[in-house]
Amino acid sequence: MGAVHAVSLKYVLVSSVTALTARVLTPEDAEEQLFDWPQLSVTDQLRLLLVLTLYNASVVNGAIAVMFNLGIGMRIMGK
Repeated sequence: MGAVHAVSLKYVLVSSVTALTARVLTPEDAEEQLFDWPQLSVTDQLRLLLVLTLYNASVVNGAIAVMFNLGIGMRIMGK
């Protein structure tokens, strides 16, 4: 069972790092930019896509860490 905790901590670490990176890269006017999507430059669009992808990765890795700690969904994760 000790190996499961180490894997769980890896998922927590990845979740934390991706959330922090996304937070740092999020522009101050992100909500306004999402509504003005067609008028944004290509670099701003790519930046927002990167931030949304990082937030998604953070949520998925956090959910996997919770599932590991609760001991549910092991068959889904292949453990």
